[in-house]
Order: sequence, then C-alpha cells, then structure tokens
Amino acid sequence: MMKLRRRSYFLFPILVSMLSLNVAYVSAVEPTAKIVPTEGTVYTDIFLQIRGLEKFLEGDNWPGYRDMEMYLYWDDKPLILGLGDPGSGDKNMHYFDVHLSAPNEHPYSDMGNHTIYIEIYKDWAQYLCSFTLTFEIIEYLPCDEYLTLNATYNSLLAEYKTLNNSCNSLQAQYNDLTNTYQELLADYNAKLANYSSLSTSYESLCDSYDTLETNYNLLQSSNDKLTTSYNDLIGEMATARNLGYVFITTTMIFIAMTVYFAARKPRTTTT
Repeated sequence: MMKLRRRSYFLFPILVSMLSLNVAYVSAVEPTAKIVPTEGTVYTDIFLQIRGLEKFLEGDNWPGYRDMEMYLYWDDKPLILGLGDPGSGDKNMHYFDVHLSAPNEHPYSDMGNHTIYIEIYKDWAQYLCSFTLTFEIIEYLPCDEYLTLNATYNSLLAEYKTLNNSCNSLQAQYNDLTNTYQELLADYNAKLANYSSLSTSYESLCDSYDTLETNYNLLQSSNDKLTTSYNDLIGEMATARNLGYVFITTTMIFIAMTVYFAARKPRTTTT
C-alpha cells in the first residue's frame, strides 16, 4: 500500500530547556504490533498494541511535544488519522494502545479476512514504520446499510406481490376475454358465411325480380293492348247486336205486315 503523508496538526508549544540533553538510546527489540483477538464480528472489541517505537528516538532531544502519530486503515477505509502516542514527553515510553472495531458496512463487514494497515510518522510526515495485521470476521451481522436495503427489499417485495397478484388477475381476465373473443369470432365467421350466402341469394333474387319486373311490364303492356282491343271488340259487338236487334225487329214487323195484308185480301167467290 502506498504510504500516505501525515496531516498537519496543531503544534504544541516547544519548551526549550536551558540545558541541552543528549541521551543515547539503544533498542533491544524491533517495533511490533499485535491485535487481540484476531477474529470475531463487527461488534468485537479489538485491542491494538504497538511496542518498540523507542528505537526511533536515538539522538532525539525534543522531549516537549507529541512527536509520533499513527494512521490506521481497515482495508482501504481510514479509521484513525494522526493519533498521538500517549508516551510523548517520556523518551522511554513511546507506544500505542488502541481499541477499535470493524466498520459495520459493506464490504468492510463481510465474512473473511480483512487487512489492518498501520503507519507511524514522526516530526511532521517523517515516515518511521508500518505494520500489516489480519482480522477475520467469522460471523456476518447485518449492518445499517444492509438493514436499510433489507427494509427496502421487503417493501419492494410486498409491492411486487401486489403487482403480481394484479398481474395474475389481469391475466385471468385476459384469458376470459380471449376465450370470449374466440367464441365471438367463431360466431361472427359463421354469421359472415350465412350473410355471404344470403347476399348471393339476395342478388340472385334481385336478378329474378328484375327479370320478372321486365316480364310484368311487357305483360302489362300486352294487357293494355288486349284491353284496348277488347274494348274495341265490345263496341263493335254492341253495334252488331244493336243492328241485329234492328234487323230482327224489322223482319218481325215485315212478317206481321205481310200476314196482315194477306188477311185483308178479298176472297174470290166461285159460282
């Protein structure tokens, strides 16, 4: 991991002694860091202990300010930035004792191993050393983000179930409408076939009607002519009858007169 530069903090007043002290230090051990425990959950209290930093104080004659700071990262998430060591001011007691816990957020709270990376600085960004430790999360406990997402999920799931029920209801209605449509379509096709047949019959009847109407008009015209001829014949027959009556009457009168005159003729006497 790339070493990060230390942030600048407030500079404590430097107390300069009237007498300069030059003290030599000899370190017996190398700087060490450990955590207890090395596994747990996001709620486990992790105790970090750093020792052996006094080796970096050899020849240091500035006892009056906090000259060491710690930067701690959980994976790539900064947890502690610029924590001063509690042994400042006492050159024989430079150390760090820190309590911390895993961030309760994804992915830093996921099960498995997580890296704790530590850097120690001195005198405004003078890099001293770094440590890499591992903490294993053995049980996943829901974080606030997870709980929020879970609540959202449950809300969306309820809405999904409602929408799914509505969808199923609409699907059933759609199926009913489809069946009704198929039945109506079959009935429509049957009626359309009947209509086509009736239309053909109607057109045939119209043709027959036109033919019959033409024949009727011809017959009507012939009837009118026959009626006229009949009327003419009736008139002629009436005239002939009248003439017959006149002829008969005249004949009868003639016969009567003949008989009458024959009766009045004097008879001849014979002697």
